[in-house]
Amino acid sequence: MANLKNWMPDMTAEQHQWFDRCPKAVLFEIACQFGMRIADEFTADAAFLQMQNEWEVLHAQGIVPQKPPRRLTPARKHEVANG
Repeated sequence: MANLKNWMPDMTAEQHQWFDRCPKAVLFEIACQFGMRIADEFTADAAFLQMQNEWEVLHAQGIVPQKPPRRLTPARKHEVANG
């Protein structure tokens, strides 16, 4: 996560080290837990929806440059699942 230095200039060296060493799987689980708490619904679907929403907001406000992928609507879910 070396690119955090470009986007988080106010982070301390210790915080940069922590994020550089933290595996993506751990950050994902942390994000899931926060998503469920925010949604006040402790399901993976609620967490995922919150994470999708947050990425869209962060991108729209210019906080992160990475554009979020298109959402999977029920029709697209079927299309993706069936090739």
